[in-house]
Amino acid sequence: MKKKSSVLNILVFTLILCGCSKDKETQASYIDKPIDTNLEFWITQRVTLKEMEDKGCTYLPGWMGADEYLDSRYESDTSGSMAIAPDIHVTYLVSGYPDTLDDSAITRIEITDPSITVYGLTLESSETEIRERMNDVADSFSKDDSYFMFNIDNCSFMFSLEKITISVPVTNNSGVIY
Repeated sequence: MKKKSSVLNILVFTLILCGCSKDKETQASYIDKPIDTNLEFWITQRVTLKEMEDKGCTYLPGWMGADEYLDSRYESDTSGSMAIAPDIHVTYLVSGYPDTLDDSAITRIEITDPSITVYGLTLESSETEIRERMNDVADSFSKDDSYFMFNIDNCSFMFSLEKITISVPVTNNSGVIY
């Protein structure tokens, strides 16, 4: 009888693990880095904090449960009590992905530099150029008075006059409190 109970427990545990793994897979999106971008890192790219620093990126404090880095092409503003990004910049947010307790990945990219390209588009691209190019790769599109939003799988690409933001949602299944 004890043997049947042990086998049943192992079977239930295995099914739970499979269920958790399947849930994670459906939440995670991994998009290949396009050839027509000049970003150092790409959304959902696995990175370590050491890799970010080795590339010459500057740590920007201020987050809980995530780390923000300024792309190596820019100098941080250190005139205040902590380093901040200059007006023209690229920053990368690094956190666990797809869940906060998973390995670190780039989960948000903010671009205010008009020389940076994403799918060949820049802050200076016209509405028509943005829609034509992103409609080729995106699953969905929405528009607001101040931005265009495209989704590729679970990744959001937001184009506004001031910035391009690329992001993915991160879950907190364990209820980590920072």
